[in-house]
Amino acid sequence: MALDDTFTVDYGGQEGTSGAVDALHIEQYGGEVELTIARRSVLENFFPTRPLRGSSVAIKKAVGSSTLQKVTPGARNDGTKHAKGKNSVDVDTVILARAIVPILSEFQTDFNHRMALGQEHGKTIAKFHDKTLFTVGIRAALATSTFYSGSPTGFSGGSQVTLAGSTDYQDPALLYQAIVDLLVKMEKKDVDPVADGVVISVRPDEFAVLEQSEFIINKEYITSDGNRLQGASLLKARGVPVVSSNNFPALTNITTGVDVVDLYGSTYEVDASKVIVTAFAPKAVLAAETIPLTHKVWWSDDYLQWCIDSYFANGAAPDRAEWAGAILLP
Repeated sequence: MALDDTFTVDYGGQEGTSGAVDALHIEQYGGEVELTIARRSVLENFFPTRPLRGSSVAIKKAVGSSTLQKVTPGARNDGTKHAKGKNSVDVDTVILARAIVPILSEFQTDFNHRMALGQEHGKTIAKFHDKTLFTVGIRAALATSTFYSGSPTGFSGGSQVTLAGSTDYQDPALLYQAIVDLLVKMEKKDVDPVADGVVISVRPDEFAVLEQSEFIINKEYITSDGNRLQGASLLKARGVPVVSSNNFPALTNITTGVDVVDLYGSTYEVDASKVIVTAFAPKAVLAAETIPLTHKVWWSDDYLQWCIDSYFANGAAPDRAEWAGAILLP
């Protein structure tokens, strides 16, 4: 074959027979990241996230409850005022997971390596998302007043139940009774724990305790998007799901040194050192997203190596505190 002859090259990473020669590499890596997040994250698909464009602040406005009045024959009824308020969340930080691969052929030919990178990035991002939402949910649960300006009528703080003894959470009956008491407190604030989608979260230790309660029902965990969490157990207390998560920051003061605070800032700080159980519905958290989870594989002339990235820009803040609650140690 002469040197100036043309020939056809079959690229193993090309989708179809044309286009980017590494398209399947990116797809395989990115798909593994997202699949891992779907399997590993308990809260990822639980809270709705609103898109945020053209601003770094997502604002949510609310109207207080209405006042009823009677109609009297011959009299004209006047209107009544509704208190208005607003809440907001800042999205001003891009979070990045990056791997740098020094040998081009290794990333192009070793499928297992791409899978491993995707799984590790996915696990790390899933844990970070869960810890962020738990942190914000706990802030809502511990709040003594609403986060909305103007104090709209009908808006209040979260609900708290304090255990009588420091070891009550190790007793299935006492822990279950505390959960029932918490749900009742939330119901008294016009929260329907079942219809409003409340989820109770505990650490694996407390989950094991609850499994011994005769009032608990075992179920399979499926997220709102229909993703089935493999190997994840689910209990139900009074029809409300109870999930176990190692990302639940129980008995921890979430401050400097915790990745959520270090990456997002001091507005995510909360003292959860006495929190043993949380309960919150999607309404308890205001989440916004400017950059959805994005995957990129690119060559760096500075590094002379390949960079494999997953990055996103989102944020969350406590919203309707009435839809959040916590069980505390004495």
